[in-house]
Amino acid sequence: MAQEVAGSGLARARVRFATEAHKVQQVVGQLVVHGRDSLTVLQDGEAGRITIPSAQVLTVAVSGGQHSHPWTGLAVGLLGGAAVGAISGASSGDDGLFTGGELATIGALGGGAIGGLVGAVVGAMVHTERWRPYVGIGQGQVGRSGVALGARVSF
Repeated sequence: MAQEVAGSGLARARVRFATEAHKVQQVVGQLVVHGRDSLTVLQDGEAGRITIPSAQVLTVAVSGGQHSHPWTGLAVGLLGGAAVGAISGASSGDDGLFTGGELATIGALGGGAIGGLVGAVVGAMVHTERWRPYVGIGQGQVGRSGVALGARVSF
């Protein structure tokens, strides 16, 4: 018997699922209705709903929201900029004022600072979505990488 998902904690949740027919390209949208036999999703970018039998659902994941990556960008930019700056400084050789090693250090510090700043800005502009596995729908309890064991105890 189908039911609105309001009581399930998934009311209007953004979900991603794979079925036998959609193994390569997963379906993403808002979960509208799910019951014992099927689930209905309002697909992203689509005008209508899609209803899938629960037996065909392989995996389900619930969105944990979008986030950006400023710290990852900072780290990558810092390391890349420092490496380029060090190589550039070392390859310029002695200039009479600084040795090649000193120029490599100066280049690494300057390149790292500039690269870190650029990387942090780029990382802040890159947004990805976090997905949490959900095993309450379909065959989600049995995955391709293993089997989850569940128990239900009633008093």
